[in-house]
Amino acid sequence: FKNVLLGSHSVLATNPNAPGAVVGAQGTLTFPGEVKPYKLQVVDRMAGILSGAISAADGTPAGPGVRVSVTGPVPEVTVTTNSESYYAFARVLPAAGYQIKAEDTDPLRGGVARETLYLGAGRDVTFNMRLKGRGSVNVRVQDGNGQPVTAGHVKLVETSFPNGSYERVIQNAEGLAVFPRVWEGPFSVEVKDSFGRGGRASGVLPPGVGQSVEMTVRVTPTGCVSGRFLMPDGQAIPFGTVKLRGGPSMNVVGQVTTGSVSPDTGTFAFDYVPLGQVRLEAQDPLTARNGMASGLLAVEGHIPPDPNQPSPCLVLD
Repeated sequence: FKNVLLGSHSVLATNPNAPGAVVGAQGTLTFPGEVKPYKLQVVDRMAGILSGAISAADGTPAGPGVRVSVTGPVPEVTVTTNSESYYAFARVLPAAGYQIKAEDTDPLRGGVARETLYLGAGRDVTFNMRLKGRGSVNVRVQDGNGQPVTAGHVKLVETSFPNGSYERVIQNAEGLAVFPRVWEGPFSVEVKDSFGRGGRASGVLPPGVGQSVEMTVRVTPTGCVSGRFLMPDGQAIPFGTVKLRGGPSMNVVGQVTTGSVSPDTGTFAFDYVPLGQVRLEAQDPLTARNGMASGLLAVEGHIPPDPNQPSPCLVLD
């Protein structure tokens, strides 16, 4: 290079037949006419040939037409399997880490897989893959007493590739949600019923085709808290503000106003309260006097529609 300006400079050399082969150097020209010699030796950093066989979920050869792609330091490169279920990439990939994905686009067979691998410089690699199969997951939702939850929402998420997400609505007496086409591997299930109760669980769908997993998820049991807000002499307080606290942090989970018409003057009730320690904080709006009560809600149950029926509520006055 002639007529280069004085100061810092860099030199970069590449091999057009090997995109991964790059070498460079830096230097400084400090006076006119100075000659700066460099000896650059290009090192071939290209990987060898990547090849392998693709099998179906049942272990048999996947057949022709399966798309196999690699993604890494270069744009995605894709090839397809031949009649012997064999794929091969030419020597076009630099040595590096890659994500390799296989997908059978045949609508009758289907199947996907994704793995990671490292390609070393100048080394051929044989990498065989098995496509994932689909199966079914049957989720039974129950309450704290083991009874079916007949109305609710269930969400299933695959926690590994291809990370699918599925949702179902429970509208049957068995509390059953069926997911018929889930990819094999780990998954998580989240449940919420019509009363806002929830539950979570996880499982694994075994490898293969047509596998099935049965699981039961119980929603968090809840109960009810009721009582009356009273003066020290036993007189009921109308229009009182009652806050309910619960959970590990004793956060406010509800607030109501006490009844004002006889015979319900001073009464209050909270339904669908998570079981555990609870605390009530009440205030009389007329006198600004405060009251407090606490207890352990340990029985699941809710306010019955028939006032003549016994209530399972925790009663705190």
